[in-house]
Amino acid sequence: MVPKYTGEPEEDLLTAIRYDDYDKMIECIETRGVDVNHKWVTRQNQSPLLAAAGRMRSRMLEYLLKNGADKEYINDGQFNALMYTYKTLGFDDDLRDAQLKLLEKYGTSMTLSPEQQRLIEKS
Repeated sequence: MVPKYTGEPEEDLLTAIRYDDYDKMIECIETRGVDVNHKWVTRQNQSPLLAAAGRMRSRMLEYLLKNGADKEYINDGQFNALMYTYKTLGFDDDLRDAQLKLLEKYGTSMTLSPEQQRLIEKS
């Protein structure tokens, strides 16, 4: 499937993450000025880091973490990057484990509260 870019940098960033288009993600941030902590208000205030975590985009995740993404940010659905990573359980365990190591490397709190665990199970 070919991504459809709109020319709007913020929307193009989300599309790039969805389609695993690393070069376009870099362009949106470094050339077109989208903040690594941008919030898509019409999408539960999702951030680039959460979008990358939920889609197992480890290379993108590392770039965002290296460049100041808020590793503890929680969207309107009460999810953070760690929760999105755990939510992928059963898809690709090696990829998930590598992503967990990245989150830990950059200082993400690796502890889930009982409420966070409940939200993951419920989703």
